[in-house]
Amino acid sequence: MLLFPIAAACTFAADQLIKKKVRKLDDEGRLPKTVLGGRVHLKRVENPGMIMGLGKNHPMLVKILPAAAVFVYVLLSWSRIRSAGALSRIGWGLLVGGAAGNAVEHIARGRVTDYIRQPDIPHKERKTWIYYNLADMTLTAGLILSFLE
Repeated sequence: MLLFPIAAACTFAADQLIKKKVRKLDDEGRLPKTVLGGRVHLKRVENPGMIMGLGKNHPMLVKILPAAAVFVYVLLSWSRIRSAGALSRIGWGLLVGGAAGNAVEHIARGRVTDYIRQPDIPHKERKTWIYYNLADMTLTAGLILSFLE
């Protein structure tokens, strides 16, 4: 059962540390433009909404809805989490840690620091790039892993 809280705590801590480091490096003008041989582009974007800026005009909803949704999802699935295998428990931890990372930022700062942009993935309607962060990636990976077993 320890895999779930360990994965959640590690995900949350890594997300918060990376976001803080990105803000510091960007403020100092030292944030690299690319990493991993140019495959991943970095740019700090402060997102007051949820994914792709959804809800940015409704800050209270953005603060409450994602955290509440994950809380209800975990509550309704608690018996499944307790009896799940290792992979699913890690998935649940990634999901909760990522959700907590973004929720804490929304509550404390009113926005989330996004910083990853992969080239060649423009948003079709707005002709802008999609930016995300570690918490967004772990939410997605965690959701997938939680359904595998």
